[in-house]
Amino acid sequence: MWSTHFFKHYFRVILFHIVYDTPFYRLLSITASPRGAKYSSYLLSYYDFVVWAINSPICWGIEASTIASLYASNAGQKHGDIGPGTGFFLPGSPLVRDLTVFDFNTESLFMVKDKLLPPNQLTSLHLFMADMMESDPFIDPSISGPPFTWIKEGSFDSVAANFVVHCLKEQAGEGGGIKGKEVFFTNVVKLLKPGACFFGSTIVNEQDFFKDCKRGTEIMRRFNGNGIFHNINDTQADLREVLERHFDSVTCDLVGAVCVFSAFKR
Repeated sequence: MWSTHFFKHYFRVILFHIVYDTPFYRLLSITASPRGAKYSSYLLSYYDFVVWAINSPICWGIEASTIASLYASNAGQKHGDIGPGTGFFLPGSPLVRDLTVFDFNTESLFMVKDKLLPPNQLTSLHLFMADMMESDPFIDPSISGPPFTWIKEGSFDSVAANFVVHCLKEQAGEGGGIKGKEVFFTNVVKLLKPGACFFGSTIVNEQDFFKDCKRGTEIMRRFNGNGIFHNINDTQADLREVLERHFDSVTCDLVGAVCVFSAFKR
């Protein structure tokens, strides 16, 4: 008997080929930039469909529900979200009351604002244009009105970064892979209260997975070639090492080609 799982999988495969074997992919390549600065609201309208319904299960071996469970388990009342895309997972975070969103792309920030404005459980929403790979990451602290001084270091109960680290370009002279992105983790530490949680997920170049996943291998090649990804040298071992250098109680599990992690500030 044909199972629901079978039909779901092959429907996703069909969608994969529609996206990547048609002019739609060329649109993605043209309008995307290494730090997402050129993602338009039009392109972001397809983001959840492409990233969570197609790429994640077909190319990276992970379901969106796995990421959603991170939010349900770890997001606190005062929460910061770095690079949230469209804010897809944020409405499912029942404890969050005070939300601050950081992104390099203003279109993404405004889409999150539109999605999360009342009615919902939030009492406060702040948007900040930020490049978390800079030692002073806040580019424009006025997008949502409040000044940067409203962000007090060590004030967040939780911070999340999902599908962000694999998009970050290593800093020159800082080593390859995730070790070359360490300033990102340093900036996250500054935001958190002692004992607060940093959680998220990132795609790594997991050869045991990709040798059996031709679609994932091809999309990794394409995305690294056009600068959407910078993760050819990213590994689970390096991510764990960097997390353990800055945090306690680190978990870093591999699901398909995705490292799903949580860690707590000392």
